[in-house]
Amino acid sequence: MPKFTDAGLLGNINDLLDNLIDVPNSLKEQNIPPNELYCEAFMKKYTDAATFAEFLRLGGFKAETSADLDAIPVSELDKLTAEHTQFDAWREMQEAAAKFYLEKN
Repeated sequence: MPKFTDAGLLGNINDLLDNLIDVPNSLKEQNIPPNELYCEAFMKKYTDAATFAEFLRLGGFKAETSADLDAIPVSELDKLTAEHTQFDAWREMQEAAAKFYLEKN
């Protein structure tokens, strides 16, 4: 039986994690608007807000494009995410939204 210390199994797990981490970036390259990636169904299920715009307003932010969103410091998004979602960090929320989006589309 393989052990987690086996290089092959550990390598496969690391490859899987690397691919999962790249999902939000690959979706970003497709220029999916934030309000589509963070759709109402996702926001209602995982956050204190009904929409992504409302979520950002909770932190005093406004972002209509991916570029606007990229301008917000990650540390501020981490804080907002921890306070108003089921996630501990912004990256965790991005990964969950990407997975949710891919499952729906």
